[in-house]
Amino acid sequence: MENKKTFGEYICRRRKELGLTQREFADKLYVTESAVSKWERGLSYPDVTLLEPLASALGMRVEELLACRRHTASAEESERGE
Repeated sequence: MENKKTFGEYICRRRKELGLTQREFADKLYVTESAVSKWERGLSYPDVTLLEPLASALGMRVEELLACRRHTASAEESERGE
């Protein structure tokens, strides 16, 4: 996993791409707005139990979230040898 700051910036960027406020995003994950703020500022990581719901809320797989990058369809095809 990337460092906290990079991870937080990635979550923030993705959340904004989806047009969600911190409050809306927090509500989707059943966490506080303060928790989302701490993640995005690189002060803490989300609890491991939140990785799947967090990735889902951001429209990606857990592996993509942990790598701080989304796979494109062409990248996935090349990984499978298509």
